[in-house]
Amino acid sequence: MMSEEFESDEDKALDKFAATIGEMLDVSDSRAMMMNPVGYAKYKLFAEQLKQFALSNHLDYSAKEFSPSKQMAVVKIAGDYIKFGNLDFLKAVMSFADIVDVAPLTNGKIEVSFDFYGVAEPIE
Repeated sequence: MMSEEFESDEDKALDKFAATIGEMLDVSDSRAMMMNPVGYAKYKLFAEQLKQFALSNHLDYSAKEFSPSKQMAVVKIAGDYIKFGNLDFLKAVMSFADIVDVAPLTNGKIEVSFDFYGVAEPIE
């Protein structure tokens, strides 16, 4: 955080906004959750397919359920070079994943992250 004398009104507004979002996420994650069968099945189907893709192409693979939020799951693949030979497979995964992110890692590898929301829903 910046020194108060150098902090602009915009910085203060962004800090307040970030704090509000953080509080909303804390409240959301503290509620009781119930598995969403459709969302969870969608995630599991593509997580398994991505795992097979990663193994057959000598890529690093990780999958986390209910992380970083209780309502989502994340599948990541990483490697020096990632080539999706079957574009229909890539299009299918990208159409079911809520967010697809590609980023370079500090170890020189490339990581593709597939985020799936709705694997669980709050009990109202």
